Amino acid sequence: MAEERTFDWASGLQLLGSLVGVLVLIGVSVAGTLVISLEKGEWFVAVSTVQTTSLILFFASLGFVGILLIPSVLYAAKRILGTSSGKEMSWHWAGWLIVLFPVFLGLGYLADWETGAGRFLLAISHVSANGVAVFWILNLGRKGLPKGSAQRFWGVFGSGMTLAPALALLFEFLLLVLIGGIWYAYLVQHPALRDQITHLVERLPQSAASPAILERMANKYLFNPGILASVFSYVAVLIPLVEELIKPLGLWLLMRRKLTPVQGFTLGMVSGAGYALFENLTLSANANTWTVVMISRFGTTAVHMLTTGFVGWGLASTWSEGSYARLAKAFLTSVVFHGVWNGLNILGALGQFSGAREAFGPFGYWMAQYAPVGLFILAVGAIYGLLRSNRFLRRAIMSQVE
Repeated sequence: MAEERTFDWASGLQLLGSLVGVLVLIGVSVAGTLVISLEKGEWFVAVSTVQTTSLILFFASLGFVGILLIPSVLYAAKRILGTSSGKEMSWHWAGWLIVLFPVFLGLGYLADWETGAGRFLLAISHVSANGVAVFWILNLGRKGLPKGSAQRFWGVFGSGMTLAPALALLFEFLLLVLIGGIWYAYLVQHPALRDQITHLVERLPQSAASPAILERMANKYLFNPGILASVFSYVAVLIPLVEELIKPLGLWLLMRRKLTPVQGFTLGMVSGAGYALFENLTLSANANTWTVVMISRFGTTAVHMLTTGFVGWGLASTWSEGSYARLAKAFLTSVVFHGVWNGLNILGALGQFSGAREAFGPFGYWMAQYAPVGLFILAVGAIYGLLRSNRFLRRAIMSQVE
């Protein structure tokens, strides 16, 4: 008598969630692009060419994310129907992707987004360059390691690309509201400062056309010690804490599967790659600064993959071996690395204001001026960390075989 096959609820949820994501993201992408392409109505008269092109890049990004969810739908469906082989396809070709990155980067740089054809070329270059960069770096970290099932790969990648950014954005917004509430309570106790800020907000619309006035306002209020502390605490501490907890969302969903540490690191990188891809696609969707942001996001991608890989390694070590100390060390390392990266970014941005020299002091101002150098070193360090971790895990696998 044939054994009755039970329904795989995990695959069912993966299929449903991925299918909804495909339909919503591609639907919004197509609808938004069509509306912009028509360019009818008074709203479009007030929108500049740069803004229109940036919106096209954004909607193209949503469509690309939707397309990348399709493998998750297919493999989950195959598992439910009992036709899946369970093995992931070979990725040996991914090492050549780096050759395509400068090609798409150059095409995007040369694209004339004053024309429809130019916008289309930039949109293709945008999604292609981001995809190539993410999958190439991911291949560096996964090369030679056990690949596992295709369904698990695309499921973890999809959750990292869609659910994790949504949850991270939600919690980061709630933290921002909390910080705003603390400042509101402080201003209630200091009416003079409250009146100054109210006056500042009222003047902003009239001062928006004058960079000099805006900079004077920034120098006066932005470099207030309390505001600086709030900004750095939020960007360099709270955001890394939230994101390093949420980025490995795909692993949290596999908590009962007793993953090995190697699987934890590999799937952590996969989840981090999905998160990085969504972040890169949306944050680099600015026609004015596209080329510069695209190059800078290369380092951010490696940072996201490395830190999420560490956390995934720690989580799997805890679930399979009960090593809570390893999880604590991995999580703390990831948060610190991510926090330094974010801190240097905000330090470099604030260092562009004239008031930074007095507010930061000689050493702080020097650090702000050389923040791009620090970011470059961290980006190279992240790629080196992926390669070194890969080598360490491969040796660990070989020693177990011997």
